[in-house]
Amino acid sequence: MRDPKIEREIRNCWRPRPKRANKGDFGRIFILAGSRGLTGAAALASFAALRAGAGLVTLSCPSTLVPILSMKQTCAVVRPLPDTGDGHLGAGAWRTVDGLARDCDVIAIGPVVQETSRDFDRYWSSPLAYPVDRLLRPVPAERIAEIKAA
Repeated sequence: MRDPKIEREIRNCWRPRPKRANKGDFGRIFILAGSRGLTGAAALASFAALRAGAGLVTLSCPSTLVPILSMKQTCAVVRPLPDTGDGHLGAGAWRTVDGLARDCDVIAIGPVVQETSRDFDRYWSSPLAYPVDRLLRPVPAERIAEIKAA
């Protein structure tokens, strides 16, 4: 259910975009998500990134899922990764991820990735990977109540 008070508070956080702005001026997000039978969360994550104001969103998934995600998501750039042929990431996918994610401001990785490929162990321990709780601080309950009351 939409809360007009919360929507108003959120809208106040965004300034109007300059007329001569480029989509690259508003942040680049790389999303690594999806596996066979689990394409919905990948599509929703890319929709959310665009809706939140990201300028350029790259959704990367196992290559056999690209046709599905390209149909679901027409605004994000969908990039294939090597896969095992059954919709799961294959060996060597991390090399492609490194190239695609290098110039991004934000990297989002779905939980299935960690479960499906041991090659990503190197990625998880790289300087590119940050736990979300180190990037975003939790909002205190009283602040949420204050926004709702406004």
